[in-house]
Amino acid sequence: MSAFEIDTSREELKEAPSQAPALESLYYSLLTTLTNLDFAYERERETLSSSGLNSREQTRALEKLRENHRERRAPYLQQLAILQERIDR
Repeated sequence: MSAFEIDTSREELKEAPSQAPALESLYYSLLTTLTNLDFAYERERETLSSSGLNSREQTRALEKLRENHRERRAPYLQQLAILQERIDR
C-alpha cells in the first residue's frame, strides 16, 4: 500500500481505548491530507479558470477536475467517518 492509499477495512480500527490518542493523530493527519487535496484542487481550478480555453472547453475541464477531486477525497472521508466513530466511543 502506498503512502497515498487508505485501508478502509474496519478490522484495523478495532483497537483498545488506550489507543485513542493514536486514532486522533491519524484523524488529524487525514484532515491535513484533505486540506492539501482541497488546496491543490483550488489551485488547479484557478489555473483552468484563467486559461485560454473557450467557455465550453473550460466548463468541461472544470467538471472533470471537480469529479476527480470528489473521487480522490472519497476514501479519506470514509476513513475519517470510521475514525470519528471509534474516537467517540
